[in-house]
Amino acid sequence: MRLLAAPRSAAAPGWQRSAFVALVALVALVAIAAACGEPTTSGDDALTPAGSDAADSAVADGTVTDGAVADGTPADSADADGALTDGAETTAQNDGAGVDGEGDADPADGIADAAPADAMADTGAADGAAGADATPADAGPPPYVLAITAPWAGQTFAATPGGATPVAAAVKLATTPTLQAASTLSWTLALADGSQPVPQTTAPTALDTDGKAQTTLQGPIGLRKLRVVASAGTGADAVEAAAEVTVVVCPAVVQWVSVGGESPAQAMLVAGGKVEVKALVEGVSGPGASLELVSDFDGVLDKVAIVPTGTATPTAVVFKATPLTKGVHQWSLRMVGGGATCPAGAIANVQVCGAEIFEDFAKAPTGAGWVLTGAATWESTGHLELTGNAQSKAGGVYHKVLYVQPGDVRMSLKIATGGGINGGADGFAMTLLEAKSTADVDAYLALAGKGGCLGYGVSGKCGTSKVKAFHVEFDTWINAADPNDDPPGVVGNNAILGQGNHIAVHTNGDAGNALIWLPEPGKPAINIEDLQWHTVVIAVQGDQLTIRFGDAVVATKTVSGLDFRGGYVIFTGSTGWASNHHRIDDLRILHQCN
Repeated sequence: MRLLAAPRSAAAPGWQRSAFVALVALVALVAIAAACGEPTTSGDDALTPAGSDAADSAVADGTVTDGAVADGTPADSADADGALTDGAETTAQNDGAGVDGEGDADPADGIADAAPADAMADTGAADGAAGADATPADAGPPPYVLAITAPWAGQTFAATPGGATPVAAAVKLATTPTLQAASTLSWTLALADGSQPVPQTTAPTALDTDGKAQTTLQGPIGLRKLRVVASAGTGADAVEAAAEVTVVVCPAVVQWVSVGGESPAQAMLVAGGKVEVKALVEGVSGPGASLELVSDFDGVLDKVAIVPTGTATPTAVVFKATPLTKGVHQWSLRMVGGGATCPAGAIANVQVCGAEIFEDFAKAPTGAGWVLTGAATWESTGHLELTGNAQSKAGGVYHKVLYVQPGDVRMSLKIATGGGINGGADGFAMTLLEAKSTADVDAYLALAGKGGCLGYGVSGKCGTSKVKAFHVEFDTWINAADPNDDPPGVVGNNAILGQGNHIAVHTNGDAGNALIWLPEPGKPAINIEDLQWHTVVIAVQGDQLTIRFGDAVVATKTVSGLDFRGGYVIFTGSTGWASNHHRIDDLRILHQCN
């Protein structure tokens, strides 16, 4: 390969013209000395100006004549500077176009007169000191300069779902327009140490008129070295330049699936408890990569190796995590591997609570702090029954010690109701009552209305008492001023069921002031009256209320001024002319969340 020097200017600056005059004078002095019988030399021993480069002697520049006199005089003719000059590649026709160093501006010479040997011979410091053949054009950088303008070192790129990695790579070639038009490019992505290069066969091969080219590259994730080689010409006239930059290739998509069965935003966990986290990764095309689950409080919670699918099918990842610190965590998913750590691919806020209440009622709750009142019983199959399938019954259950703290809370339980008489009624509820003692709980239960008040209503149309309480009701009867009106839309949505099934949140002992309910207006009906077990989740996060029924039905509402006060855990249920079973199981409450 040959690196070409820049084309020389057709007009030399003033100091060069002065140097030329001095050189002519020197020629005259040499001629006089020879006429006077002074000895002469030849070949490599030719007279050379003090400080000149040996490479600019007859050996380098061609003949005895070019070494005996200053380079650039008329003696530097086609006969003299064409025999062995410039690595034997410059012809007499090329270099004889003008005086070397002053008039040598033929475009053809711009290609031919830039061999590495000439670059050393004609641009050395010693040559410049002698004032011979050292124009600024000769002293400058070679004209064929390749630079990668994008990507920049350390920049990250995302792979596509199919496993390919589009890297928006751009280069710029600084050279003559002639070389730009004739140049071709080759691209490779390799490991960080340059090994295992992968040619990029889809890359463009030519630069535009501005000396620029851009392409999309493909390669596996990790730390990668991008190398671009530009070349022009063939054979003895071929020239080449290369540039490299290190980049980080990351997955195309990293996304959450669930945190403990919930979306990250709805998940509420307990410190020290294990949780299953599911995620999806797309665009992992090579082995050696892992996905990390990271908490800003607790660091790396889990790390799972990724096995690429080789197709556009996402890779499923399951973490087993144990958060340790109470608070609102910022969780992220990030890819590591191949010597690189990618930025977080997914970020979510996850709430970790300080305490948990759990009861599966596998054993009789009496003697374990639970108090059963009225028709409530524990069934040996491992659940509570609040009323039994009998008319005009009421029952209650509460715990003498368990007390939910104020603030954010996540409550889940399993419910089953139905199988009743006269179409089934009335329903049941979970209450958290702010009270000073269990004596206050007993007094509250004694006042609560039955039937449509579901054993928790003590205010509004159910009474005149004032309490601080939070209620989640499971209603299976259409109520129209009997004594309470159902939430708007419940009757219409549930007419096909004939019973007005709904789940609603109420406060302060009022069974008629629903803050949020399922089904929402215009949404499909829900059927909780099939005597099948259904999981219900109720969450309070600030002023936001959320209800989830099974895996699909979710209602969310912002309630201005919502103030969850916590309290004793109470379950109540009632029947009337119509009846149902009212069953409770697997209670789990996360509290002390903020």
